[in-house]
Amino acid sequence: MNIHINPELEFEFLPRISGKEKKALKEDIEQNGQKVKGIVASDGSIIEGRNRFEICNELKREFFYEIDKTLDTLEKQKIVVIVMNLLRRHLTTEQKYDAY
Repeated sequence: MNIHINPELEFEFLPRISGKEKKALKEDIEQNGQKVKGIVASDGSIIEGRNRFEICNELKREFFYEIDKTLDTLEKQKIVVIVMNLLRRHLTTEQKYDAY
């Protein structure tokens, strides 16, 4: 399976983690390994774990993930990406509002 970041699942109102946060995550993965598995749809699109995926690739480490076969349409994948990100602490109230 070709695991990949699907550009159709990238949303302007859901920003990526900052450079400082990504650096800290990279250092943690480098020292302690990937602690949380990613979630991948049956078509290979990464639903959860885009940053971990990129960092594992940079570090030439295996990216660990689980496949969710219920995410078999782009619409289902979009909903899950948005909902999972809305639950994250790094989004401002305004960014959460924009998602609706």
